[in-house]
Amino acid sequence: MPKSTLPSRLFSGLGTRLVMLLSIALLPLGLIAVWQTREVTRSIREVAEVSVLALTEQAALGERRLLYSAIGAASALGSVLPEMSDDPERCETYLGSFVEESRLYTYVGFLPLDGQVTCSSLGEARDVTESPLYIAQSEDPRLRVAPLRNAIFSREDVVTVSLPVRRGDELIGFINISIPDRALPESDDGTLTEVPLSMILFNRDGQVIAARGDVATAEQRLPANFALTDFVGLGPLVFSGEDGLGQQRSFAITPVVPDVAFAIGAWSPSQFQLERPALAFPPWLFPIMMWIASLVVAFFAVHRLVIRHVRSLGQQMRQFARNRRLVPGAGESEMALELSEMEDDFLQMADALIQDEAALEDAVHEKNILLKEVHHRVKNNLQLISSIMNMQIRRAQSRETKAILKRLQERILGLATIHRNLYETQDLGRTDAGRLVKSIVEQLTSSDEKRRPLELDVEHIEMFPDQAVPLSLLVAEATTNATKYMGTHGEGGAHPTFEVRLNRLEGKSVRLLVRNSMAARTEADYGDEGVGLGSQLMQAFASQLGADIDIDISNGLYTVTAEFDVVHFKPDTQDY
Repeated sequence: MPKSTLPSRLFSGLGTRLVMLLSIALLPLGLIAVWQTREVTRSIREVAEVSVLALTEQAALGERRLLYSAIGAASALGSVLPEMSDDPERCETYLGSFVEESRLYTYVGFLPLDGQVTCSSLGEARDVTESPLYIAQSEDPRLRVAPLRNAIFSREDVVTVSLPVRRGDELIGFINISIPDRALPESDDGTLTEVPLSMILFNRDGQVIAARGDVATAEQRLPANFALTDFVGLGPLVFSGEDGLGQQRSFAITPVVPDVAFAIGAWSPSQFQLERPALAFPPWLFPIMMWIASLVVAFFAVHRLVIRHVRSLGQQMRQFARNRRLVPGAGESEMALELSEMEDDFLQMADALIQDEAALEDAVHEKNILLKEVHHRVKNNLQLISSIMNMQIRRAQSRETKAILKRLQERILGLATIHRNLYETQDLGRTDAGRLVKSIVEQLTSSDEKRRPLELDVEHIEMFPDQAVPLSLLVAEATTNATKYMGTHGEGGAHPTFEVRLNRLEGKSVRLLVRNSMAARTEADYGDEGVGLGSQLMQAFASQLGADIDIDISNGLYTVTAEFDVVHFKPDTQDY
């Protein structure tokens, strides 16, 4: 199994997957909580805005009453003054009585379209064509509320209400009523529960009509970077910003006379929670923190109840797999019932596995002993047969009979050597082919009376017995042939040649080479021996080994070459 990297282990862990699943499961609740929090915050702000607007309207109630009173009076006078405009004395008497009885206005008059005032409460004829109010009304005749500083008639600061007078669809003039600034309320009457920091009235043209406090400093208390005309036509409005003095304020704008005069009140931002304090958390942060806290609590709960016990159980399993040792885990009181039962099942399974392995090892050990005993007895029996044949060789009279028995005895001793190596090896399933070949060659050449030189080059190659046995028999037969027919007239002259090699090739291939110099006879005579029993046996052993065998007789050398692949164990039904 390939070793997993750290990122893959991190994202494939139980804790990470649980957090991801909980995140997906809690995400809709978190989104709903954020949405509800935003809605609650928005509702709170809307309530606060409505409250500020209501308080601003209530704070401007005095100005509203004055203006509506003046507008009502102008509307009533507009039906009678045009008829009196030709009689200045009558106008002065009528309007003077009106001003005196109202005790509120300083001037009431009718302004004709030509700008020549002859009907007023002061009785003076005046030319007001240069007046800003006349110029504005001439260009755009409508109901106006305008401030006049040092008014022409009253010689004081007033707020003038100018109402157009029509006869049918024809405009004939304007009724002007002046309210002195001193008549405007300078503070609340004590009925307000909350008082604005400042209150300013302005008209549609962006002129400041009146202000609580000093009118000269009113502009400094207005919203910075805004013109008053920007708020005309927007309806009731609440917003936050800085005033001209750089102070953070919440401003509420409400109509006093719709589309004519407006009031703007300045409030503290924290007075109605219209703006979050600088250090407060955003409304969406609390649901997200609760969501994260839920994930953390769930993760640590699962880690304490599940993950650490699963890791402990996994550590026990790995330790048991490595060295068959059981590491004690957590106590049952700290482990959940299901995990405790799982640990008990593992311990029982591990104990049963240890017992089964012990029984299997005993069985394997007993089998090895029996197999070794079999190989040992077979070796002893073969040696006994060899001894009997040796006695028979001594009694034989015919030289040909002795040679045949001697050749047969060498083959039997080769088989005995194979069985001796098999019972001496530690692993009966594998054997060292190099060591086996060396033993066979040394044994078969030890009885050579001429002591011919031997060049032996074998490597340590592990094989299963299915291949080691035919290889040994092939080597024994080839060595027997070499010792029998080896002469002194080899390729190198008078010195004989005899070499045995077992070497690895590329991959799993192995090459066996047995080469010897030939006796002093023709190669054709030697070739007749190549079809004898020895050659047939070598061909049969090579076939069992799965090798390609090549027998070459040339240049005074007899060479046997076999190449084969070392294969895994498989049952062999052939006999050797």
